[in-house]
Formats: sequence, C-alpha cells, structure tokens
Amino acid sequence: MSQEYIDEIRLKVSGDAYDVRDAGARSLISDLDTNKAPLASPIFTGTPAVPTAEAGTNTTQIASTAFVQTAIDNAKSSPAFTGTPTVPTADAGTNTTQAASTAFVKTAIDNAKNNTTLTGTTTVQKLVVGGYTIAVG
Repeated sequence: MSQEYIDEIRLKVSGDAYDVRDAGARSLISDLDTNKAPLASPIFTGTPAVPTAEAGTNTTQIASTAFVQTAIDNAKSSPAFTGTPTVPTADAGTNTTQAASTAFVKTAIDNAKNNTTLTGTTTVQKLVVGGYTIAVG
C-alpha cells in the first residue's frame, strides 16, 4: 500500500466520523482503529527494542536489559554502602567469605578470650586495652 493512498484516506477522515466512500478505505480505517495499541499500558509482542541509556541514568525512561545487566555488574563489583548497612549474623564458627556482622565478630572474640590458654613464650607486638593501644617492645 502506497504512502499516497494512506495520505488520501487520512484526508477523507473528518473528526470522529468517517466520510469515506471507498469500501477498502473504510475497512482499513476500521482495522487500524480496532487494532491500535492503547496509549496507556500497551502490550508489546515479540522482542521490543529500546535504546540503552547511559550507566547511572535515573529517569522514567524504559530500561533495556543491557542497562539493567550493567547496573547489576557494577553493583556487584564495587558496592558503595552508606548509612549503617546490616547483614545476617552467621552461626558461630562459620568460616566462609560471607560478610561478618559486628555481633559475629564480638562472639568470636569473646569465645576466643574465654577458650584461650597460652603456653610457652608469647610475644606481643601491640596490646589494645579499653580502646587504647599500648606499644610493647
């Protein structure tokens, strides 16, 4: 169908009422009207493509999967924590790369203090007492 034909049909449409005498034009206009996507919440089929925004874009534009994957990769490689981040407290004795909460560390230190028996000769490089570092040696 030529662009001229479509333009001719457009000229024959006035307002909401169709003033079209050609049956093909009426059928085309009817199909276009019936099958158009709604402006609010259209349903896309196939694989719709959108431009990939620059990393860090923070707007209401559509995000492509490439944009999202880049954001995830960047967050995983160097997370920037602010405020007071929290993590679950691991069970005592856990020895993995899992983040350690202050509660986990305190429990580990307390357990080590309560279960430590020094024998032989012990050398101390520095001693921290009540938040004060005491240099030894």
